[in-house]
Amino acid sequence: MTDVPVDVVDVVEELQPGDTALIYLAGPGHTPGAYAPVDVIDVVDVLDDVQPGDTALVYLAGPAPGLVAGTVESVVAPGRKRPAHHITFTTPVTDDPGSAQLSVTSHVTPESACVFIRAYRVNQSRAERRARQAIVPGADDDAAAAYPSAPRVAAEPNIVSGVIGSVVPWGLTWPGHLISYTTPVIDDGSYQFPVNRTSAYAFISAYRARAT
Repeated sequence: MTDVPVDVVDVVEELQPGDTALIYLAGPGHTPGAYAPVDVIDVVDVLDDVQPGDTALVYLAGPAPGLVAGTVESVVAPGRKRPAHHITFTTPVTDDPGSAQLSVTSHVTPESACVFIRAYRVNQSRAERRARQAIVPGADDDAAAAYPSAPRVAAEPNIVSGVIGSVVPWGLTWPGHLISYTTPVIDDGSYQFPVNRTSAYAFISAYRARAT
C-alpha cells in the first residue's frame, strides 16, 4: 500500500462509522461457509495494474482528507502532458458530479490531490468454479430477508464499497454483523448487508483516514 495516512481495518468488530468498507457479494449459487472472499478476490497494489471493473480505493488529500472508492470504468496511464493516471469511475465517488474522473498518483507528493491506495478484483474464473461447487443455492436468503434493504441475491459476483453509517452485531444463530452504509451502494437501493467472512455478503476490509 502507498505511503498515505490510512489505517487498514481487517476485523469487522473494529469498524467505526465513517470507515470506508468493502463487501464481496457472492452472487447466485453461494454455499455459506464454503469459501471466503480471499479465495476469489485479487488484490491490486500497483496503480499500473488497475483494470476496468476493479474496485479502486483513493485517498483525497487537502484540508478535509478522506477516502473514496468506486468501480473503475477506464484508466489511462501518464503521458507527456499527463503527469498522473486518469481514472474514470462508473459513477461519481463524491457528491461532486465531476468526481467520476480523477487524476491519481501512486505516491504522496506535495502536488498530490488523489493518491491510489489499493484495488480489488473479482477473479471471475475462480468465482465461477466456486459457484459450480455450491450445493445450497440461495442459502443466505433468510439473513437477507430480515432486512428489505439487503438484496436477496446479487445478480453476479461483485464488490461494493461505501462509507459506513453503522455496524452492529446481528443474529443469535447466525454470527454476523449488520453493516449499514450512509447511501445505497448498488443500483437497487441496497445499503444494509448482514455480513460475516464466508456468507453471500462477506466483509473484505475497511480503511480509515488518519487525522493529519
